[in-house]
Amino acid sequence: MLLPVSLLAGGKPELDEDEKLEKEFSGVKAWVGDNEKGEGTLYVGTENMYFVPSSAPSKGFAVHWTTIMMHAISRDMQAFSYPCIYCQLDFGESDEAIERASSSDIRLVFGDADVLGVVFEIFSECQARFPSQADEGEGEFFFNSEEAELGAGSDARDAAMAKWEAALERGADNAGGQGGEFDDAAE
Repeated sequence: MLLPVSLLAGGKPELDEDEKLEKEFSGVKAWVGDNEKGEGTLYVGTENMYFVPSSAPSKGFAVHWTTIMMHAISRDMQAFSYPCIYCQLDFGESDEAIERASSSDIRLVFGDADVLGVVFEIFSECQARFPSQADEGEGEFFFNSEEAELGAGSDARDAAMAKWEAALERGADNAGGQGGEFDDAAE
């Protein structure tokens, strides 16, 4: 979710208790959906990304790294007028999220397009601190990682493969089918 930013006396965002500021980039232009938010400073924290517009600091926003579903370098001028860092946001399944569907992406344009690779790497490092819940359980449906490392479970896979091969050898007629189910249609 786009969160409001509380600013300290020097104009930097007030960070969460255990958060540290990683990097700051000035002269960045931001778009949320199709709405340009102006030029300002991008602050990269260990918990959140912050954008503070120079002309209206109170209109700044923060995004927690878990809300950024995907980020990429975009150089496609047909998709957007400038090379940028593109962030696709995931607000969850709430009604409030559905209302904000038009602002489910952020584009960040830097004065020097050569910095895009550096920013992409920094974003990747920050997001890696918060693996998604889907990633944490990924693959366990098919096997346990310890079993895979030890080679356990191969007997079950071999048995399943043998059963499958036997069913293929029997053919559709012997497997309970009526025959001809998979024949080409008459032309």
